[in-house]
Amino acid sequence: MVTSPAFAYNDTQFRGWFPAFADDTAYPEPMLLQCFTTAGYYIANNNFGPLYRIGATLWALYLMTAHLAQVMTQAAAGQSGGVVVGATIDKITVTLQQFQFPNQWQLWLSETPYGKQLLAMFQVQSVGGYSIPAGPGRAGFRF
Repeated sequence: MVTSPAFAYNDTQFRGWFPAFADDTAYPEPMLLQCFTTAGYYIANNNFGPLYRIGATLWALYLMTAHLAQVMTQAAAGQSGGVVVGATIDKITVTLQQFQFPNQWQLWLSETPYGKQLLAMFQVQSVGGYSIPAGPGRAGFRF
């Protein structure tokens, strides 16, 4: 069964929440709309799940939209994430060291401040799982 998205992209709202994307020539609305649609492939845009329960689904979708837009911009400019560990002024040499993360997902999200915030949100929401309380005299369980 296909369900319609719970949230739609609102250009004015997005640009208000993320002033770095205020320039509509550098970040045209169709590009941001496509990033928002793509964000829905990573984050469920529907009426259930832990993000929805805390009212953070739209914020997470917008963070992923900003992350995708910035990653696309960085890729177009030939930039990648990392920490500058060396630089040379004459002949312009810059050395980057990639952050060390346990998986590619976290590495990819760490490439923008929006992805880092999204990763932190995911980690906070996944801590501890769900707890099912038991009746008197019985043990509960956690998953």
